This record gives sequence, structure tokens and C-alpha cells, in this order.
Amino acid sequence: MIVKIKEIKPLFNQLIVTKNAYTMEEARRGGIYTDRANKLKEYQKVIAVGPSVRGIEVGDYVFINPARYAVIEHKKGSKDIESNIIKDNMHATVNIPTHTIYKKDENGREYSMEVMCIFDNDVHLCVTDLEEFDEEPAVIPGGDGLISLT
Repeated sequence: MIVKIKEIKPLFNQLIVTKNAYTMEEARRGGIYTDRANKLKEYQKVIAVGPSVRGIEVGDYVFINPARYAVIEHKKGSKDIESNIIKDNMHATVNIPTHTIYKKDENGREYSMEVMCIFDNDVHLCVTDLEEFDEEPAVIPGGDGLISLT
């Protein structure tokens, strides 16, 4: 049996948020690719809130703390032939519970969306005002803050 989740309801103090990651274009700054490509964005949009969540509503953007879900994995290390020492090979991955839900757009076409289930105490802050850009504006440090070049 195949199940398509169309609505999801978090329990208690849990939130359902988007699982947006940086694209290769977003990771490029000034023509140089940073290590942010394919990593989770620090901010996510709230899709649903549990009944015990206060101060956060559906549609809000929240800054999350994915470090709570970090898992350190020890993979087989490599051996340095000259010194005969086995080098450690530690990797950190983020293991946040994710689900695929199916929604319909304004034209009635169905699309899938990856979402994450987090707790309200994983949220650093809730964004109260937001301005969206198609591209990340170029900024340089100024005397009293940041100056936009766009």
C-alpha cells in the first residue's frame, strides 16, 4: 500500500517547517562557491504548529538550531604508510526527522514537499518582518553597519 500524506498535524510543542537548502547559485558569493551548497538554510517557513506552541504561527519564518540533531559518525580511517598511524575519519551529519507531503498549487496541480518536524525549543527566533530577494544582495562592511550595493 502506498500512502500520500496530504495534511500533517504536529503534537504538543512540535513544529512542521520547510526543508529548504541552499542551491549552488545561492551558495556562490562573488563568483566563489562557498561550502553552503546543499546544506539546510538557517531559516525555514512554518507549515504547522502543535497546540502547545506559543508565539509562532503558520507562515512565520524561524531560525532553527540543527546542531541539536547532529550525529557524529566514525568511518573507517586511512592509514599513513610512513608513520604507520591510522588517521581518524569523523563526520557530522544532521538527522532531523523529515517527511514528504503532497499539496496542490493554485492551478490544482499536485506537488511534493519535504518538511521537517522540530521542537519549539529548537527555534532561536521568529522573524517578524521579512523582505525577499531573487538574488542575495551584495553587501560591504560600512562604518555603521552593512551597506547594500544593489
